[in-house]
Amino acid sequence: MNKKSFALILVVIALLLLIASCGKSNEEIISDEVNQMKPMLPLKSDEYIALVDVEAGNNEIIYVYELSEMGQNIFDSTNIPLMKPNTIEFFKTKNNMDDIFKRNINLKIIFQNQMGDEVSSFIISKDDMEN
Repeated sequence: MNKKSFALILVVIALLLLIASCGKSNEEIISDEVNQMKPMLPLKSDEYIALVDVEAGNNEIIYVYELSEMGQNIFDSTNIPLMKPNTIEFFKTKNNMDDIFKRNINLKIIFQNQMGDEVSSFIISKDDMEN
């Protein structure tokens, strides 16, 4: 390999590294999701649950759901984790979730009562989405 070929390879590698660094960071992707969702809140799922907040966490997007009074009579810390499979299926239908999970960004799902106290929570990870 001559010096010109080697120099050309170095230039191509440098350009590829520059292009790769122009992609969005995990923090930017998380921020985009939070900013996209916040204007739509609160978002009532049904008479039991409403999405009331979306926050940026440490490499995670935090979705905060509030239980209505009726919801609090039905859901508690023992049965909320049973909602995880249905929640995973819901997030699989959202368009941008593939990119989020490819980057190992987790979703934290928090259920709180009307006083803002956490009732239960669970994490949805890339592994959950692939199963």
